[in-house]
Amino acid sequence: MKRALVIQKTTQLLTALSDERLIQAADYVSFLYQKQQNDKFQNGIQKLVELSGTFDFLDADECIYNLNDIKEKY
Repeated sequence: MKRALVIQKTTQLLTALSDERLIQAADYVSFLYQKQQNDKFQNGIQKLVELSGTFDFLDADECIYNLNDIKEKY
């Protein structure tokens, strides 16, 4: 469905709801909107960390330990 059609259908359904159910629907839509905003924010932070190069030093570390360094093998 196209966005405009979904909005129109949802508006019609919301108009038919009782006041109590309408408040519940509004709370749920508010929750979904807040979740979307938080996801955008978190993805933005993650992207900034990836591009910052802060952890690039971890790629340069050579492995100094191997299986022979294990004292007990299970």
